[in-house]
Amino acid sequence: MEGWIIWIIIIVAWAIIRGISEKGQEEKIKEVFDENKLSLKIKEEIPPKDVGIKVKCFAIKMKGWIGNPTEDQTKMILTIHDNTDTADDEYGFPVCSVHPAFMENEGKSRVFGVNVIWKTTADTYFPDYFNWLYIPKEFILPPHKGKRKLKFNLTACDSDTDITHGAHDDLSKIKHHAYAIVSFNSKEIGYMDELVNKEKVEDLTIQLGMCMAAVDGHLDQKELNIIKNWAKQITDELEPEKAKEKKKHFTSYIQKAYREAKNKKVSLSNLVEQFNDKAGKSTKYMAIELMLDIAKADGKLSKTEVSFIDKIAKTTGIDLKTFQEMKNKVIANVDKIEMSEKPSEEGFGIAKDMDEQMLESVIFPKYVNLTLNIPEDYALLKDLIREHSPRVLIIDPFIRFHDVDENASNCISGIFKLFRELIEMYSISIILVHHAGKDPSRGDRGSSVITGEYDSAIYMKKRCNDVELSFDMRHVETPAKRIIQFNSDTFWFERANGIVNLLENYGGSLPKGDFIKAYGIPQSTAYKHIKKAVKEGLVKEEEGVLEVV
Repeated sequence: MEGWIIWIIIIVAWAIIRGISEKGQEEKIKEVFDENKLSLKIKEEIPPKDVGIKVKCFAIKMKGWIGNPTEDQTKMILTIHDNTDTADDEYGFPVCSVHPAFMENEGKSRVFGVNVIWKTTADTYFPDYFNWLYIPKEFILPPHKGKRKLKFNLTACDSDTDITHGAHDDLSKIKHHAYAIVSFNSKEIGYMDELVNKEKVEDLTIQLGMCMAAVDGHLDQKELNIIKNWAKQITDELEPEKAKEKKKHFTSYIQKAYREAKNKKVSLSNLVEQFNDKAGKSTKYMAIELMLDIAKADGKLSKTEVSFIDKIAKTTGIDLKTFQEMKNKVIANVDKIEMSEKPSEEGFGIAKDMDEQMLESVIFPKYVNLTLNIPEDYALLKDLIREHSPRVLIIDPFIRFHDVDENASNCISGIFKLFRELIEMYSISIILVHHAGKDPSRGDRGSSVITGEYDSAIYMKKRCNDVELSFDMRHVETPAKRIIQFNSDTFWFERANGIVNLLENYGGSLPKGDFIKAYGIPQSTAYKHIKKAVKEGLVKEEEGVLEVV
């Protein structure tokens, strides 16, 4: 954590001595110590550029006494507890970390814990608050998902002090103590939630591993052995009776997953959705690591395998920089990297017509909490643009990137002024995703400035199970409306099937009798579908002719 810790030691023994004149010595010393006792403040900040962290962090600010009267050094220890259901002066469940840099006992435990030893004297103190440490918020893992109350505990202790699961082994070694309470909204499931979902996540991980093994068109024994060894590591940690039961389950489940992968009966979209719903961030990393091990099992890495695991990683929400580091380690240890191979992923729910070059050029940054009307956040966005030189910037959705009143024209104008500045400065295009109001007939939500600023607009409106696209092009010819649908197996949009799609294939209208023949289903069923489509405003019927609305 070099570069993260800023410290200043001030020796002021003379200052204390000067103040002890009017009152009794003991009383005056107590007063001085009370006034300058160790204090802790926690603020949400984006660190300065020289720190090297570009995401929102908890800035740990401290001041006051840290001197150790028994030795010439002090160990500073920071722990975090979840006090959601506990009084502030008590200690709740320990908080975990998803990154080794913030794990206690040098990463031997998942529990959050930071310690550093400083050279001190008995009267060393900090007169003013300073930033000691920056902790990325995404690294913090409470026991449960949702709104939590976290207690940050800072102690100045003897240098041989140890902590286990967030608790001090010997309280007598603590010389100074301070704490601060912070609200925290955890979007990831907690580590106790992980325990409940553990068995299900293990099975889903095996399925993902099997898809990884089969993505190149065949299932290699070396790849299967990786999955079996992964399962064996889990059973080896269990008691004999539980291990026997778990081994039996894994044997059966691996065989099942093998058959489904071999016969291409896996819906990757459903699999990934289930996995992301049940798995915590740490188990997501474990699953990705398993998939990388499978990819390198045969000593080579194909473009198909790289593309497949890249897509999975992007859907999980893990830190993509960390994922890239994991992938680089694999690349460094394979004999051959095949870059000419064409993907063959259709059996696992990946659309054939996805442009690989396009997908590889998409940047998914970690800047998910930028508020562009805050100068510091706007500066970070410009840094990101300069770093990657994108041709297109996508703001999705608009409301997540500002905290001004959308109905106030002057406020919204200020945001669009920033967009125009980015366009002119970096020669980029901006795609803005914005939602309609509760009453779509009244137009877009917010100030009219929004609709007045764009060059082109694509409107998406839900129609039954399909999506209607309409267009407003101010510099080119406006296309006609079209109906599309989202394919949950391919994660891609396609022309909608059903009545509307069929009619559009015939120019938008068709005599009712001809339509029923072309529809290819029983007449009674066709009439029900037509009636429903008419009721929902998708189709109109006039003089025996069906026409798309």
